[in-house]
Amino acid sequence: MTDELLLEGDGLRGFRTVMAVCAEALLNLPTEDVVANVRSVAEALGDDEFNDVVADAALEQRYYDRFFVSAHPAYVPLCEDAVRGGYMDDDRFRYGSVCGKHYAHTLTCYKAVGFDFRRIEGFEPSVSMLKPDSMASELAFLAFLADSALAAEGRDSEVAQRSRELLVTFARDHASRWFGDAVECLERFDEDFYAGVCALAAESVAALVE
Repeated sequence: MTDELLLEGDGLRGFRTVMAVCAEALLNLPTEDVVANVRSVAEALGDDEFNDVVADAALEQRYYDRFFVSAHPAYVPLCEDAVRGGYMDDDRFRYGSVCGKHYAHTLTCYKAVGFDFRRIEGFEPSVSMLKPDSMASELAFLAFLADSALAAEGRDSEVAQRSRELLVTFARDHASRWFGDAVECLERFDEDFYAGVCALAAESVAALVE
């Protein structure tokens, strides 16, 4: 059952912030500001796991290894088709196609409400690789829907309700179906900053829809 408190006022603003901050962390090099934003959001939720994270050269290298160097054991293709279409082969997780049915359906959802994932901002090499079913794209879309609902609160109840309904539907049909699995894929290598960021997003989405 959906947590109604997360769909209005401060609850919705908090959810929107988590989605936006997690997307920012996935789409940008780990600067001090990026790490501080994640730490601040986590602390507001009672989570201190990011307190010791340092935005240094090692974390920047981990960013590249996680998302660019496909031959590196830390690498995880953070898109819905790859994760939901994956499977365990002995002790190794094999990812699915990166352009399947979820790619197509997320794109349809975006077009229906005028969201263009190609306009998401961030580190150019990262945004150039974005797919509609990338985790960062889905996070940005959830933040977009939350913003739409918040903007309409007290002004247009029908628009606000429609935005909330779309938010919950997308979270149930997409984000909640694979974010947790993506965290497991990341944690198989290391419970690092990026595994923590994705876990923060997964937990927030789960709280919204459960």
